[in-house]
Amino acid sequence: TEERIEKEYHGRETFISKNKDGRIVAKVKAEKDEEPLPGWGKSKGWLEKMFQYSEEDKKEIDSSEIDELTRCLITPQGVETGWVLKSIQGDWNQHPVTRVMSALRSVGYSKDEADCMCGAATFRPWKIVNIPFGPEYPGKRQWNLGAPQLSMRPAAEEGPHPTWDRILNHCGEDLNTYLPNLGWAVESNILTGYDYLLTWIACMIREPFQSLPYLFLFSTEQNTGKSILHESISLLMTNGVVSADRALTNPSDFNGELANAVLCYIEEKDIGKAGATAYNKIKDWTTSPELWIRRMRTDAYKQPNTTHWIQVANNREACPIFPGDTRITVIHVNELEPGHEIPKSKLLALLKEEAPFFLRTLLNLTLPKVYGRLRLPVVDTWHKERSETSNKTSLENFIEERLFESPGEKILFKDFYEKFSEYLDGDEKYHWSKQRVAKSIPEKIMYGVWGANRRHLFNVDWEPPNESEEKTPYKMSNGKVYQDD
Repeated sequence: TEERIEKEYHGRETFISKNKDGRIVAKVKAEKDEEPLPGWGKSKGWLEKMFQYSEEDKKEIDSSEIDELTRCLITPQGVETGWVLKSIQGDWNQHPVTRVMSALRSVGYSKDEADCMCGAATFRPWKIVNIPFGPEYPGKRQWNLGAPQLSMRPAAEEGPHPTWDRILNHCGEDLNTYLPNLGWAVESNILTGYDYLLTWIACMIREPFQSLPYLFLFSTEQNTGKSILHESISLLMTNGVVSADRALTNPSDFNGELANAVLCYIEEKDIGKAGATAYNKIKDWTTSPELWIRRMRTDAYKQPNTTHWIQVANNREACPIFPGDTRITVIHVNELEPGHEIPKSKLLALLKEEAPFFLRTLLNLTLPKVYGRLRLPVVDTWHKERSETSNKTSLENFIEERLFESPGEKILFKDFYEKFSEYLDGDEKYHWSKQRVAKSIPEKIMYGVWGANRRHLFNVDWEPPNESEEKTPYKMSNGKVYQDD
């Protein structure tokens, strides 16, 4: 049965507590010389009454009430990643479950109720997903928490965006020489650096799960405007533009800042000092469809990769680019013409004013077809070629300069090593032992034993092949070199 405090006592100072035996004790402030109603007692200025309480009287808490207060979060792989609690300001903040329970008790839930609520939330967790520019709740208890959204509506009609055009024309000018000579670019009507950067941004926003070339913009001069490219893009989004230099260079591999990232930028940081370590991360994060997120004090989890990369620096060596790279577009940014620099505050104001029109252009742009594993092909520039050459080893340079591909020919390793030693500078000779040279011969050159157990390099020669003389090329199977009869 339901028992209530009589209406005669409503509006008075009242205390409710639970006895050790499980009964509820109600204390109501007594008025002067007041006699208690039937069933009530009086003690030291308070009217008291005991109410029976059973488990059936417990407050029923539905799942929607729990969801509005606290949520248990899991990764797409089903691993718990933490708890969030809704603050009085309406923000979701992460806390340990013990603090969540304390907060629930502070708003009137008993210890048992708070414990049951957390248990129920564990049975009905929310799966954290990252769908840039998608709805917050895609369905099936998925939560697109913190995902980037467009910061404004696109303009209803087309309009001018001269400031955006000026930035893309300036930053992309170096590509103007190359694009008209590339078949895919001509077919796609991407004939200028402006077209290339405009398409790059449009692909990032409209197809965020597709990989794009890593853009490396450099200039030895200061104030050339290279940084404004990523700064301007950030105006189009609520979030998702993050500084990522620590993620690339951190030896501990923590990269939690990439969890909701769409655009990752590295500004004036020489990641080239990290060498192959940073380059391997660039290779993985630029093209891999999935990304492992590693936060401090939490388990790593995997999510779809939505990162796209821009690096700006004052020297070409700040980005490690090795021979044969197929992921990085290197762009040299020229100095601004005298008198063309716009004060930063005015520039940002113009960009914001024109942003709805620029966004409409991005959303209406005809995107090219896919030509490879990247949504937009890489453009190989002269500056990229120089970077690749500077990162070649002396052995790679020697092979490129001195050897010719020549099927059916072979070079004795002993002779090869002697000529390579002569090629090296004095101090460098001590770093290239026979063992190191043998281990460092590129995979494209066949290396093995022939004849009297002597090591050779096969299908290469010191001289160009004689086209009038056809020889049988050497082949290798299970480590053994042979020639077809």
